[in-house]
Amino acid sequence: MKSWNTPDHHIADTEHGTLILADDVTLVIADWEVTENAPDRDGRVYTSVRGWLVNGGGTGRVDDPYTEPIDAGRARLVRTELRGREPVTDRDVHIDYHSVGRPYPNTWDHRGCQVTVSWMDRRIDAHGRPIPDQAPALTSPALAVACPACGSRPGALCTSHSGTRTCRHDVHRARTAALAATG
Repeated sequence: MKSWNTPDHHIADTEHGTLILADDVTLVIADWEVTENAPDRDGRVYTSVRGWLVNGGGTGRVDDPYTEPIDAGRARLVRTELRGREPVTDRDVHIDYHSVGRPYPNTWDHRGCQVTVSWMDRRIDAHGRPIPDQAPALTSPALAVACPACGSRPGALCTSHSGTRTCRHDVHRARTAALAATG
């Protein structure tokens, strides 16, 4: 990210990226950067993308928080579109907004809000080798059909009804019934 602590900071001429979230919510960020944290004691490696909020609403004040296009907190990332990077798909993420102080006089072409979207990228052991994902539901034959309960596409794990959590251990009964109905 380029230095922003100047009165004439602009994002119009910077790289824009798109994050598509559950329910077709689109979060557009400018002048973005991707950061990978060191593994925690359980071997979890978290990754985040941070940039300037392009399509948001609100001023960032306590009485007018950034809530558009999505509230801060937990969400379901469907896919990223960041030029030069492989898409990240189907992740539980955490969204955080941070309002920075603007210098005076201010001619910025944006709200002055940085947004960070973070997720657990992978797990590694003490020697840096990947730890396989433990999701018993991945072996379910019902994954061959879409889930009528949560809308997960064929091959994808079911999600909670709010779409924010992956059901890693089982599939919805409606999905099993849909498989049985296909004969």
